[in-house]
Amino acid sequence: MTDRNGVLTLIGGILIHLTLGTVYCWGNSTVYITSWLRIEGDNADLTTQDTLGVYASALCGQGFFMYLGGVLENAFGARLACFVAIMLVSVSNFLSSYCDDFISLLVAQFVFGIGIGIGYVAPMKAGYRHYPTRTGMVSGVIVAGFGAGSFVFNFIVTAWINPDDLSCDVIDDDGNASYYSKESGVPERVPGMYRLLGICFAVLGCAGCALLREEVEEGGDETKSLLDGNSESVAEDDENSNNTNSKDQDISSAFLLGFSFICCGTGGLYLAGSYKSFGESILPTSLDSYFTTTGSVNSIFNAMGRIMWGLIADRIGVFNSLAIMSGLFPIFFAIYSGCGDNEGENENEKRSDDPLYARRSAPRLLAHHAVISFTSNSLHHQQQQGCLD
Repeated sequence: MTDRNGVLTLIGGILIHLTLGTVYCWGNSTVYITSWLRIEGDNADLTTQDTLGVYASALCGQGFFMYLGGVLENAFGARLACFVAIMLVSVSNFLSSYCDDFISLLVAQFVFGIGIGIGYVAPMKAGYRHYPTRTGMVSGVIVAGFGAGSFVFNFIVTAWINPDDLSCDVIDDDGNASYYSKESGVPERVPGMYRLLGICFAVLGCAGCALLREEVEEGGDETKSLLDGNSESVAEDDENSNNTNSKDQDISSAFLLGFSFICCGTGGLYLAGSYKSFGESILPTSLDSYFTTTGSVNSIFNAMGRIMWGLIADRIGVFNSLAIMSGLFPIFFAIYSGCGDNEGENENEKRSDDPLYARRSAPRLLAHHAVISFTSNSLHHQQQQGCLD
């Protein structure tokens, strides 16, 4: 018999993570937002490398406040913790629409990251109560929503800001067209984008919160075997686990997981935040919609990777799967770094005028990005599951 509450909780968790996962939309919207700040903030020297700090501030907010999310979930339940998270995410985007300089946007997006951190773990813990023997599956399915969030919202962002699929028309110091002018009409739509996202986040997130169920039905296959037939053995296993795992070991494991995230996870996050500006530097004649589609397609690989690696973790253990992913990531990232290689004395001229180069490089950029998304972004999920386990 299917645990109806468990299924609803999984669906609710996916909706919540669809909202939280829009942090990955930064890679697609960075050129729009940087162009807007260059005009409204009267800072013509601002670059996408500078505004990458806004994306980093959101990730810092997530990391610093993820622990608080666990505290709120334990004290008040998953539904309330997620509601607080959704309100922070939605309000921070409304605030971002009124930020016309780099520092104020940095602060607003840090609040956005706080919301992500508070709401990240709570849906998974609610799902674990319904499927206690399949934690890898639960976390993989729910966090797949985090990976797929940019698939939906990348298209929404681009359709709102750049409906005519215009290419950048402002030349940077390297001679590349990297930003949009005020005359293009693209930058002035950024505030409206943030307000639209704030509304979407509130609707999706509140729907997800309403679907979360913390009460466990005893009729489900997983929960029935746990609550009825195996309750004594589970209690005994928990007692043995508590005896064998010391507090010092837990702390050292947490530090090792954090170190592994710094070594591998940051590379994937940097890629997610800069793929569009990187792509435009090597494929300046490509349409804006191509890079939007690239990010959206790769978010699907991100989502699938989280599910697949979660299932693998159920079979071989979370730390074994993490070791495999950590070994694969630097190989894939090294291959990706070669996407911009182009022989010739005048590279910019050759890239602009040579259609063969564009036809060869565009699918290669998409393929390498997809492979990295499938592996590296799932590292975050595996590391967080390792902490929960």
